[in-house]
Amino acid sequence: MANSLLIMKPELKSKEDNEALWLGIEDGTIDTIGTDHAPHTLEEKNSKTTYGIPGVENSLEMMLKELNKKIDMKTLQKVMSENPAKIFGIAGKGKIEVGYDADLVVVDLNNKEIIKNEDVISKCAWTPYSGILGGGKVLLTMVRGHIVYDGKNFIEKIGEGVNYKNV
Repeated sequence: MANSLLIMKPELKSKEDNEALWLGIEDGTIDTIGTDHAPHTLEEKNSKTTYGIPGVENSLEMMLKELNKKIDMKTLQKVMSENPAKIFGIAGKGKIEVGYDADLVVVDLNNKEIIKNEDVISKCAWTPYSGILGGGKVLLTMVRGHIVYDGKNFIEKIGEGVNYKNV
């Protein structure tokens, strides 16, 4: 993949910087993991300097690659779900507990697939992770108790989802 596709702010860092980030997650200095998901098309990225990369659809897969090596499931759930909901004051989100919205993702940790551009469901139609083995496959996503993704397709119901092809 051409380097122009990987232009972002902050910029990609060294292996030492990445290791420091893992230590920050481990010691609690870093309390969330997220992606800004900048879904610029290949045409946009190749025609001008455009900061950001797509990545929201692969962020969990990439974190699962490090499961039990650099991060445990409890910490992963906290930094990608519970802590962001708490920090942003989003009631009913971030946990699977009585009184919380039934938002959850079901993952098959044994089904590791190569990430491919053709599987991207976004207006950008590419991923910087193309050709990389993921750490598990999302089988199902629920929002407020409603299935919104069945492992292959987004299921959109009025008032319960958005048009993900425009995200």
